[in-house]
Amino acid sequence: MKLRFIRMAIGFSALLNISVADAMICRIWEKSSLDFGSYSPQAMDPQEVIGTLEVECTPLYPGETLNLQVKVDIGSLRMRNAKTGEILAYRLFQDAAKSQPIAGDVLFSQRLKLRVTTKIPITFYGIIPARQNVSAGTYRVSLPIYLDF
Repeated sequence: MKLRFIRMAIGFSALLNISVADAMICRIWEKSSLDFGSYSPQAMDPQEVIGTLEVECTPLYPGETLNLQVKVDIGSLRMRNAKTGEILAYRLFQDAAKSQPIAGDVLFSQRLKLRVTTKIPITFYGIIPARQNVSAGTYRVSLPIYLDF
């Protein structure tokens, strides 16, 4: 039996925030989504994917310090089948070895001084545990991403 994911969408808004205290303008974009493709409940190994975001920040005054946190709403790391209501669990990690699960809600945190517009790539990793007892179908989730600076 195979499941087909059209896409595990990472839903987010392109954020444009201006903070007088921090004097920054920052935006975030999805560069590649988490797309698990087909899933077989009989598979012995977990299924793994990589996703990337890009944050671009421009200091209003050169030399300003950016205290950046990219947060994800991980309240429910489960995909739902719209027809059956069944749930497929997955997990997110900060590292390729999958040894650093996303703690709390912080996907990425960094502090740096910016003189010019700077692009910051953020890679994260998803895994669907093997041998889940679910029906064939399409499973989707929207995962909100937030930008604090």
